[in-house]
Amino acid sequence: MRRFVAKGAARLTVVALLLAVLAPATAASAADPAPGSISGTVRDVEGAAVGMGHVDLFDEAFAYLSTVDAAEDGTYTIPDLAPGTYHLAFWNGDADATWDYFVEVYQNQPLLRAELATPVVVGAGEDITGVDARLRWLYDDMFGSTFQDDIYWMGNSGITLGCNPPANYLYCPDREVTRGEMAAFLARTFSLADRGTASFVDDDGSLFEADIEKLASAGITFGCNPPDNDRFCPDDPVTRGQMAAFLHRAVEKAAGSPQDLAAPQEH
Repeated sequence: MRRFVAKGAARLTVVALLLAVLAPATAASAADPAPGSISGTVRDVEGAAVGMGHVDLFDEAFAYLSTVDAAEDGTYTIPDLAPGTYHLAFWNGDADATWDYFVEVYQNQPLLRAELATPVVVGAGEDITGVDARLRWLYDDMFGSTFQDDIYWMGNSGITLGCNPPANYLYCPDREVTRGEMAAFLARTFSLADRGTASFVDDDGSLFEADIEKLASAGITFGCNPPDNDRFCPDDPVTRGQMAAFLHRAVEKAAGSPQDLAAPQEH
C-alpha cells in the first residue's frame, strides 16, 4: 500500500482548497424546493474501491460546503441538496493526514487544475447518479526523494501522469527527461492548444504527438535538425540548454510578450 504523509507546502495546498470556506450545508425546509442528491463511486484507475475514500462538496464558486465518506465498496451519496450547481473533489485519507492517491476533482481532473472541473447541476428533487471518480496512485518511487514534495505537486497539478503508462504508478525521478515528455509537461502547464499549423515527420505514433504539435503551434519549438527542422526527435533527452530555451519561449508566450521569437538555428 502506498502511504504518504503530506507536509509543508504540499499539505497546505490541499488544505487551502479543501477547507477554504467552512459553510455547513443545511437541510431543505418544508418551504424550499424538494431536495436532490448526488451519488457515484470512488475507485482507483483499475476500478478497485478506494479505502478511506471521501467526497468534498463545493458550490459553483468552489466554496466548501460539506464532506461525505464513501462506503467500503466505494459508493457514496450526498443527500438533501438544494437545487444548484456544485463541484466535487475526491480523495482518500485518515485522521493522520495520510493517503495513497492524488486528489481529483470531477470529472477526473487534477486538484490544482480545478478550472477544468465539470460542474454537477442538481434540479429540484433530482437524484444525479454516476458522478464517479478514478483516483491516480501516488508514485511508489517518489518517497524519500529530495524532490518528493515537488513531484507530489507535479502529480496534483496534472503536469505529469507518471513514467510507466498505462499503469503510471512510477515517476522515475532519477531518469533523464525526453523531448517528448518535456513537450507534454509544457503543454499541460501552459494549457496549450493545437492550431494545426506545424507538423514533424518523426512524431507520428508517438505517445506525445499531440503535445509536440501543440508546442510547435505555439512557437515554443522549431525542430531538432536545422535548417530543415522537419524533425522533433521525441526520444532524445532534452539538454539543460534546450530546456532553458523552451521555458523562455513558453513563459514569453504565456505573458503575451511582443518579443520577436523568430526561429533560431536549433531546438
